[in-house]
Amino acid sequence: MKVSAGDTYARKFEHLVAYGPATQAHMPNEEMDIETLMMGCAIGAETLCYLLDCVKD
Repeated sequence: MKVSAGDTYARKFEHLVAYGPATQAHMPNEEMDIETLMMGCAIGAETLCYLLDCVKD
């Protein structure tokens, strides 16, 4: 698992995890290939479904 500076805001909250695709974010000419983008969207959608299901219980 790669951890980056983007996780710094998560340290301000209990029980919070920052996650996302490892990219060259906030750099000149930042980009992401479509496969990485689609996988990130799928993981995000699955995570939201899981969390919503947990709230219903």
